[in-house]
Formats: sequence, structure tokens, C-alpha cells
Amino acid sequence: MTAKIYCPSCGIDVEPFVLTGAGEEVIHCSICGLVLDSGAGADAPSPAPTALSCVVIAEDTESIRNAVATMLKNQGIAKDVITAENGIEFVSHATGRLKEGKPISLAILDVEMPLMNGVQGAMSLREIEKQFGAKRKTPVLFFTSRKCDEKFKQVLQRLQPSSYVNKGASTNPADLAKRVNKVLTVLLQGGG
Repeated sequence: MTAKIYCPSCGIDVEPFVLTGAGEEVIHCSICGLVLDSGAGADAPSPAPTALSCVVIAEDTESIRNAVATMLKNQGIAKDVITAENGIEFVSHATGRLKEGKPISLAILDVEMPLMNGVQGAMSLREIEKQFGAKRKTPVLFFTSRKCDEKFKQVLQRLQPSSYVNKGASTNPADLAKRVNKVLTVLLQGGG
């Protein structure tokens, strides 16, 4: 039996699986597929990704939205953070930036929000990117309080590059911010 490994995306210890490619073994979460660092526990530090020019967060819970925005700025992950309370505000911000020729470095979207949920917001983002001829797809990090299932794995695959964080695994916004940092490291390096 393989030892369980902490998955910052799922927020729990998981059974890992290994894929071998180009002579290298890569450990993945068996629930969400995130690339895992076998030596990294829940509190292990993760290397900070290169500073992103603009992150747009759409989260209807103010404490989570503020904690993540603060973490992104304080840790030098993002130079500019734009916040929205729902998917409609997110789409408005995304459209405005892309219309001005300003890309979004990362979108963080709560799956369950009033007016327009995060999946609808991400699908709208992909259409907006096409309309404005974006040179690359914006990485998307979804927040959800649910465990990743087969249906959500299909959503993640369809909206690549994307990943998720199970915010229901911890009620502490500071813990959530740490986990987001770890998942961003993988997502922005293309391993999500």
C-alpha cells in the first residue's frame, strides 16, 4: 500500500499515483490529478511563482476574497489584484482588460456564486479570449467546497489550464491562502 501524500488542492492526504514520462516519475493526486511533491506536507513552504501582473478574483465570501488577495500581494505573487463578488463582475473586469489589450495573468473563481457561477465565468472568459484574439489562455483556479468528482475533472480538462482548491477542507482563510499558494506554484508551471 502506498503512503498517502498531502494534496493542497484537495486539502487532505490522498492516495497518489505515478506517471512516468521522459524517464521521470511524476506523482499525482488520485482525486484531482494535481502534480504533488512527495516531500511536501501541509505546512511545507512552496517556492513563490514569478510575480503576476494582474490576478482577478471572483469570490462571494468577503473574508476569503480578502485573505487570498492579501496573500497574493504580500507574498509578491501578484502586482495587481482585482476583486469581484460574482461571475458577472468578473466577466465585466475580464472584458474590460482584454478590450484594452491587457491580459489577465490568473483568474481565481468560486464555483458557487450568485448571479453567475465560476464555471460559467470561466467559460465566458474563454469566449472573450477568442473574441479579442488573446495570445494565451488565462490559467484558472477554481474554489469549491466540494470534493473533485469525475464531472468536475471534465470541467477542469475542458477549461485548461485550470486547477481547483477545495475551500471546504479548511475554514481558516489563512490556511486557504497557503494552499492556494502551493497550487498556484504547480498551475503556473504547467503541472496542474
